[in-house]
Amino acid sequence: MKPTTPITYQPYLGVQPYVTKDRSTIRELMCPTRHGNQAQSLAEAVIPAGGRTLLHRHLTSEEIYYIVRGDGMMTLDGKAFFVKAGDTICIPPGTPHAIKAGTRERLRILCACSPAYSHDDTELLEAEPVVVPQAPKRVPAPAPVAKPPAAKRVKKPIALDLRSGANFKAVRDSLDMGQGVFWKRVFVTQSGGSRYENGRNIPEAVKTLLKLVYTSPADSETFLARLRAPYQGLPPVKARMYKDARSGPDLKALRRALRINQTTFWKGLQATQSGGSRYESGRNIPASIRALVILVFGSEQHARQQLDALRNPAPAKASKTK
Repeated sequence: MKPTTPITYQPYLGVQPYVTKDRSTIRELMCPTRHGNQAQSLAEAVIPAGGRTLLHRHLTSEEIYYIVRGDGMMTLDGKAFFVKAGDTICIPPGTPHAIKAGTRERLRILCACSPAYSHDDTELLEAEPVVVPQAPKRVPAPAPVAKPPAAKRVKKPIALDLRSGANFKAVRDSLDMGQGVFWKRVFVTQSGGSRYENGRNIPEAVKTLLKLVYTSPADSETFLARLRAPYQGLPPVKARMYKDARSGPDLKALRRALRINQTTFWKGLQATQSGGSRYESGRNIPASIRALVILVFGSEQHARQQLDALRNPAPAKASKTK
């Protein structure tokens, strides 16, 4: 049987890329106007670090995304989830969707549409970004303003280098935070934080909390999604089991309720299997590990509430005087 569509070889560099209004770079690798194939099309999209496509949908085309490189957050029909290189996402016709690149590197994806992509078949669900040129003008000096929350005032993301406690001292100084307050946010005593700043090895659970609490909101959200990604689809467990998990036996009961083995469970809490075994046998569990239980294994709602509480703690109540 003869093929119904022409067989066409398309060299990658033979396709002229173009940049969309949301700053994505598109190459139409296979498209009807060039190759005559109406049944399907294939395009490459490169989204700049931190960039996001506009929310849109295709009325009749089914679309498949394949993540070639990078990671980010995919929004599909109002639900957001973390995606990384190697992942595939199927987008049914008429489904609103957008994808945002992580802040570390560009996100490169392949987009296949069936039937082939058509501009007339695409409906934007939010306004396009508009850049209005303005004549330069003198701007008066801004009035003094209150300092923003600590997580927004980090000059350099600490996630870039977690090897030395001295790095955290520099971040703490840039935040104008005392040693006790800074380390208390990640469940470490002032004396413990002092030892870390002087060169003592920092446990993985503490490093994880430092990333969640003191990096930018976007990086923190992406990192949380990455922590939770391996544990999606676990059996439902009562919220009380997470909140009451204080001792080794409590966590052992939670692990069994989630139906996961010891190695997998404790890896999510940034501990080794041997360490987890000792905790389950009665060894004292660091507060930093207990703080990760809801963040890693809890529901999406409870995990986000926990993260918000860590990043934006309630102000301490003033003590009453007689």
